[in-house]
Amino acid sequence: MYTIDGVPLSDPKGRWSVHRASQRRTPVAFRSVDVSVPGVDGNIPIYGEQVEATALALEINVYGTPSQIEERVNFLRSLLGRTSGPLEVERRGGLVADAKPASISDPVMTDHYARLSVTLSIPSGIWRGPSATWAHPDPLSADAEDVGTLDGGSRPITDSLVLITGPATTPEIEDVATGSKLKYTGSVPAGQKLLIDTSQWRSTLGASVSWGSTGTNATASIVGSGPRSDTTLFPLTPIPGLTPGGDPTTAPAITFTATGTTSATAVQIRARTSHL
Repeated sequence: MYTIDGVPLSDPKGRWSVHRASQRRTPVAFRSVDVSVPGVDGNIPIYGEQVEATALALEINVYGTPSQIEERVNFLRSLLGRTSGPLEVERRGGLVADAKPASISDPVMTDHYARLSVTLSIPSGIWRGPSATWAHPDPLSADAEDVGTLDGGSRPITDSLVLITGPATTPEIEDVATGSKLKYTGSVPAGQKLLIDTSQWRSTLGASVSWGSTGTNATASIVGSGPRSDTTLFPLTPIPGLTPGGDPTTAPAITFTATGTTSATAVQIRARTSHL
């Protein structure tokens, strides 16, 4: 069910395992903010709050002879108690989160096994999916398009990479769920590409630009607008609903507009889904 830095907590060799009654999901708490005004009933709600840090509590059974149990408990305490950097916790479905140890109990011993209680803090409060790349099926159309490769998430993605292939003048992408917009006020000439790193508020332009590469700095021409644009350049926000076939979906949706586009114009987004 869980791995820590690649080590499964339900050991294939049966030396230790996560207790079946252990926590399956991390609890979720929202940083709720309401404004009260004298003389006005109730509160004025504020939407778009962030999630609080969360924690993962685990019970791990350790098996073997008394000496083996002692050795294996020491290993697990070392694995789970590392503080030199973030622990990478992976749960079922390939979702990962950076964690740090909060507490590790003294093991409770029985005749056949020991039980170790562990609590890991997850400062970000969210889990992340694997990286996926989406290509706009028709950049010449201003219609909304579902970003299907990012289906399944439950929190806005605030660190996507956007790659626009020219020609495109003043290209603009809008997040349908929130109305947030990401605009480049210049032109992307034919044969060149514009890479926008939304987490770093940075963009580069050039003929050989690709994912993670460098080019001419074009950051000054990037403009973000919409809700929370003072802190988040461009949130790709899940839209929970049902597909025409009745299946659940949370895929974000965007619109893309630009002038001077041709059949060579392309728009791609690379990101990791965010999950509660």
